[in-house]
Amino acid sequence: MTHATYNIFSTERIVDYDDIHGILTHAFEVIDETYQKTNSKNYFPDFKLLKIEQNYIKIATSFSHINKAEMLNCKNGAIIIAREDNVEEYNFKNDDSVFVNGLISYSKHLKRPFIENEKLIKNKRVVWLTENDSKKSKYDKTEISELFKRYGLTVEFDKSSDFCAVYIDYNKKNENKKRFKDVFEFSCIAKVVDCEKVNMLTHTSIGRGKSYGFGAVWVKST
Repeated sequence: MTHATYNIFSTERIVDYDDIHGILTHAFEVIDETYQKTNSKNYFPDFKLLKIEQNYIKIATSFSHINKAEMLNCKNGAIIIAREDNVEEYNFKNDDSVFVNGLISYSKHLKRPFIENEKLIKNKRVVWLTENDSKKSKYDKTEISELFKRYGLTVEFDKSSDFCAVYIDYNKKNENKKRFKDVFEFSCIAKVVDCEKVNMLTHTSIGRGKSYGFGAVWVKST
């Protein structure tokens, strides 16, 4: 078994992905012994968000430190973490045709200075997927191909199985919370080119904003 599943219960209502971020920041100090939320240089542990309900989230992760239920007292209530032995395993092989869908945050961070509208831009995050006047998402096939190739998938672009995406500007109207301008829901047909990377998607996420729960990808045979 390469990973474990955890049920995490909160005494406070889970409203959005910001709440998920807060809960997991505390929970991973128990699930992963090496993680310290107070260490700014510490990377957030890999996991996949499986389910969200009013006072409950379910995740899969490669860390399996907890063998019994544990309770943590947090600033806004308490959370209970319970390990579950029932886990899903992907067992795809190279050249398999698969249906892929998920919710991802992804954009390019341009650190080199460049000129835009006669102004010098020193640091910018470029959102590659936007919504036009007809409410249809526009995207760059090269960008999509490069993104999913990192995770062992080749997206198939044709009339019968085009890449479908819905753009979301998360927290656009809430200035008090972290905003994500590059979130999108997607579905597509792809071919497995690196089965080891694809099979890791049972308990890992892709793209940005992973600590908020973005990046969960679901894969099944066509």
